[in-house]
Amino acid sequence: MAIPHNGNMSGGKMYQKTQYNGSPMTLEYINQRMRNEPIQEVVQVKGSSMQHPVLDANDEFADFELFEYTFSLDRMVPSVPEGSYVGEALINGLEINERLGENPYQFGFIGSSDGHNSASSVEEDNYFGKFGARDGTPESRLEENGAFLRSKEMSAAGLAGVWAESNTREDIYGAMESKETFATSGSRIQVRLFGGVRSDFDMDDENWVSSAYEHGSTMGSDIEEQSIAPNFAIWAIKDPNGANLDRIQVIKAWINDEGFAQEEIIDVVWSGDRDIVNGKLESVGNTVNTENATYTNTIGSVELKTIWTDPDFDPSKASLYYLRVLEIPTPRWSTYDAEALKIKPLESLKATIQERAWSSPIWINTKK
Repeated sequence: MAIPHNGNMSGGKMYQKTQYNGSPMTLEYINQRMRNEPIQEVVQVKGSSMQHPVLDANDEFADFELFEYTFSLDRMVPSVPEGSYVGEALINGLEINERLGENPYQFGFIGSSDGHNSASSVEEDNYFGKFGARDGTPESRLEENGAFLRSKEMSAAGLAGVWAESNTREDIYGAMESKETFATSGSRIQVRLFGGVRSDFDMDDENWVSSAYEHGSTMGSDIEEQSIAPNFAIWAIKDPNGANLDRIQVIKAWINDEGFAQEEIIDVVWSGDRDIVNGKLESVGNTVNTENATYTNTIGSVELKTIWTDPDFDPSKASLYYLRVLEIPTPRWSTYDAEALKIKPLESLKATIQERAWSSPIWINTKK
């Protein structure tokens, strides 16, 4: 199994509409790619490869931990958003599937660290760089000129989540092959997504997970011949040592009548007594004190869960669904470093971060 990483740094090469050499997609190429690359790394120390504002101007949370560079002749140059981000790849994959009957981008998600210091610190308040001696101090990480490979613009890495039957190599590998995986930006959020559960499915039942496995389809799966709108069981719980949860969103993509893919982002369950105003959920708020790099869990929820059914489901069109779970705002690693140095957070960097998790998608009616 190969797990591609840092699509954001690929200069548009990772998720092209053609083969890597520029020739047209073929079924042989698609099947080989899906056999070898069932999951993708979507977030790590060199940023997120999920969304980019240039590619999705309507996504208010797309501007997250962007590291917009690639390597060229031993130096860093601007990367190319098109062909470099997973959100666009999922849409392109649906369109390719519509033409050829197979999808080269029907993959699951993980996060990881890519740290080269034998430690891989993923927590914002415990981050100490990627390269050991090169960026192992707050001073070196926050250099205005940017330490080695622009360290001050890097992230505090991500984590891979795998729902396996047991903690063995065989079962973990099998779960990755079946794409029952999720990614986080470093927080130990847990998230579950099941599709096709019964209309009377009860998430308050202590055995709801076992029931969902018995009667539903897991994240990473492909549901064929779905003639009615499926019910989705959606659940997330906070990092036990981290911030509360803001909301869970369903990100849906589907093929329209013209054969092109569209995307919609839907807030399905959230913390607090908030309303959707002018199509957007009201902000959860912000408790971060940037001067001393602290926050409080006085807002947000420990757990969020719901049963959701797509009111606009069209059984004649291919579609996919995945989850994005957002935490409340917390201090970013660079703010913790600034507090350690007793200086103000750098204006060139975001002072806060909304850590998050992404479930692998569920695809529906994509087989021809």
